[in-house]
Amino acid sequence: MKVILLRDVAKIGRRFEVVTVPDGYALNKLLPNGMAKQATSENLKLISATKDKQKETQAVNKVIFSDLLKKLEETPLQIAVETNAQGHMFQALKTKIVAEAIVQATGSAHLEENIHIQTPIKSIGENIVTLISGSEKKDVTIILIPKK
Repeated sequence: MKVILLRDVAKIGRRFEVVTVPDGYALNKLLPNGMAKQATSENLKLISATKDKQKETQAVNKVIFSDLLKKLEETPLQIAVETNAQGHMFQALKTKIVAEAIVQATGSAHLEENIHIQTPIKSIGENIVTLISGSEKKDVTIILIPKK
């Protein structure tokens, strides 16, 4: 039976691929679990339209991401954090705080799922966080300063 995969399925195929699988596997596993749709002409048109829309969205997101990176290169991102008398932070920096600082500094929203902190940041000064959008990755320097 020909089906359109709605998500990646191990050893079968990737999302939006049209694959031929045994009837029993399609009827008992893929279709009931929402992992695939039958490859009818209507469904093929819908999937094609979804793919096109997804490509447009990715192109727009890529432009927005590159603009965001340019803005962050022009002005370093400074975040005020609470510290003790020795200058140590009470807790590690969270991606939510970085996302809020990006919104304040650049005016463009950035999802905290796209921010990756390699090791927990617990020190004042310059630190590196990685911004990820699709296949693009960029390390951005942030400067942590103590709150007054």
